[in-house]
Amino acid sequence: MSHQEVGQRMDHLDFLADAIASSRIVGLARGVGLVDVEKVFEGERYVDHVNRRRTVMNRDYGLVEFGVERSSSMWVCRSCSIQLHRLGFETTVPSVIAEMCGSFPEVVEFDDLLRTLRDRGTEVEPTGVDGDYSYYAVPTSLSKVAVSKGRIWQISLWEYGFAHKG
Repeated sequence: MSHQEVGQRMDHLDFLADAIASSRIVGLARGVGLVDVEKVFEGERYVDHVNRRRTVMNRDYGLVEFGVERSSSMWVCRSCSIQLHRLGFETTVPSVIAEMCGSFPEVVEFDDLLRTLRDRGTEVEPTGVDGDYSYYAVPTSLSKVAVSKGRIWQISLWEYGFAHKG
């Protein structure tokens, strides 16, 4: 069980390492329904970006973003990412996360997170470079980390390669 699920206070690096290693965020895992996300993030501000056919949507809570897809009569989460590059701007850290780990710095250095992950025994593998971005994966959880100039840009906890078509 992750620290996030038992409600223990932690710093931002432990929070991120926990999410990456478990591929879960505040108890939510791959394939969860949007109804469950709404319960966890109740009262939080968000923006929805919905495609024209209303079959695919991004639910943006600022720091955390979910990609959802209509599956018969309900919305199912197909992706979840932590958008750390937004911290340098006035982005929202959902209160459920802020209560767990306080505030986040404007920049999260990859070396700091890598050290935290390795201290926990979590293996991280480089997967490629594209321009200013380096990419890393955690084979055990399938989480991915995008890094730009030594700083974490985004963490993808889970994703299902559907295309967001407008």
